[in-house]
Amino acid sequence: MKELLVSVLICNNVHDYPIVDPTYKKQIMKKGRIDLEDFTFDIEYDEHVYIDLVKGEDKDQDEECYKQFKQTKSKIVLCELHDLCRLANKVMEDTHDMITHTDFNGVTLRAYMRPGTGQIIISAEDYKQRKKVCEELNKLFPCETFKFKNQSWTQLASDYFGIKYCHIPESGYGIDYLQILENYNIAPYTSIVDPNYNGEIKMF
Repeated sequence: MKELLVSVLICNNVHDYPIVDPTYKKQIMKKGRIDLEDFTFDIEYDEHVYIDLVKGEDKDQDEECYKQFKQTKSKIVLCELHDLCRLANKVMEDTHDMITHTDFNGVTLRAYMRPGTGQIIISAEDYKQRKKVCEELNKLFPCETFKFKNQSWTQLASDYFGIKYCHIPESGYGIDYLQILENYNIAPYTSIVDPNYNGEIKMF
């Protein structure tokens, strides 16, 4: 009897990183591709733990955050760090295992799941200030919208304006401009100028 073994890996910089979550492995097998946008969290913040950090060197903050992180048993951990890349590196060095369920915006690592424990650590810069604003808004407008869910300043401002005045729709391009983009491919114009050319260069 033959058995089928399917390995799902992300290849980056000549390194292979396995995807161990069975749900995502099945999705990738069915689609034949990986959609990083699917790696999302459905978080309940009711029983989260917050790790506060004093201002100082980034290296010292990473060390302190990791020390407190290892001591807590909470499933949801919010940390004052802006970027979790160095912290994630410490976790992988310590556990000898890959982190999973990452939330990476192309520049900073904002959340990930710790291997083994299933804990989710989330970047929560300005936590105290945002939580206080959230509580004040919840007093003015008692609703689910202003229940603290680690909303960004932008999200809080948008939600407040939407309840106080009206919802602002997302901006977009006009129909005419979209038609131009569809009919005419936009590409950079590349040309080489002879370094010995002494004539006049006209710009259009």
